[in-house]
Amino acid sequence: MIRFWVGVSAAFGAGGLIGAGIAIILTEDKFRLKYQESTDSFIRAMELARQKEPHVEIHVDTEQFTEGVAQAKDTLSTVGEAIKVGDVDDFKPEPQNPYHEAPEKPEPSWTILEEEDYHDDDGRFKGQITILPGDNGKPVFVEDDIEIANWEEKIGPSILRDFYALVPPNTVPAVLYIRNNVTDEDYEVIREQP
Repeated sequence: MIRFWVGVSAAFGAGGLIGAGIAIILTEDKFRLKYQESTDSFIRAMELARQKEPHVEIHVDTEQFTEGVAQAKDTLSTVGEAIKVGDVDDFKPEPQNPYHEAPEKPEPSWTILEEEDYHDDDGRFKGQITILPGDNGKPVFVEDDIEIANWEEKIGPSILRDFYALVPPNTVPAVLYIRNNVTDEDYEVIREQP
């Protein structure tokens, strides 16, 4: 009885191995054929590209695309007509880059710093601006005990919003460290609580 089951399992095993081998051979032939077709297509494309006047066949079933190609055909030129190979003397560089013009003055930008970055001895100007509550509800900006009007240029127009977004309301002292990226100056901005 055991011989019977050994024989049956051996037959199934041999059948499985033979089937797997045939599947591998068929799959390998399929991929080899696809690779050969791809290589032949590439060779044909390269031969067409080497011709002086390339001839490209278009196989399209839709009329709209065919009409569009016919209309565009009049405006297109072949590569040989557009560029004279070997005529280096005809090359004239643009006097200015037509795709980009640098701004006269860079746009202002500001970066929030960590306290350690502000206190680094990196050669930058280190200033201190204090924001005080004003009489009419508008804040007053003070630098070196003098009220300043150009605070937006120094620390940015969004400094009040940044305080409320980054510093909790009852934090004492309420401090932000700002780097003006245009002037390359660092400021310690202190908000005095009313």
